[in-house]
Formats: sequence, C-alpha cells, structure tokens
Amino acid sequence: MADKTSQLFLNGATLRSTTTGLILSKGTLVIDHKNEIWNQDDKNGIASALSEAIVFGDGVHNLGIEILPGGNVELMSGILEYRNSD
Repeated sequence: MADKTSQLFLNGATLRSTTTGLILSKGTLVIDHKNEIWNQDDKNGIASALSEAIVFGDGVHNLGIEILPGGNVELMSGILEYRNSD
C-alpha cells in the first residue's frame, strides 16, 4: 500500500500469506462480512515466529482499520501482530 490514501477492502475474502510474512502499513483496511486470514504455506507449515507474521502497522506508519457493521475477521492459522503506534 503506497500511501495513506490506499485501501484494501476485504468483503467476504480470504487473505493468505506465506511464512515470509506480510506487513500492511499506511492506508486503510476495510472489513465487511466474514473474512479469513491464513499465515502459512504448504511446505513449511504454520508461521511460528514474529518475523513470519502478518502485521498491521510498522511502528512508524499506522494502518487504519475500519470494520463495517457485520464485518468479521478470523485468524485461521499463524500469527497476526498489531504494530500501530497509537
């Protein structure tokens, strides 16, 4: 996500990341309906260290998170870390 105007809209979606991890900083994550987050790969298994996590924010830039009525996120496997500075 390039800057604070970027948006990722999860609308009944599945977000998958391998154990190389994923950092979402800047912009806004909009959540509607039931969504799943998977942090794994078939070869190496489930993420087990913070360096492999899916991360919201990076300690400097904050990821805005907007959960719409009826929005839901379920972590199915791995690690989800919140690093927003506020």
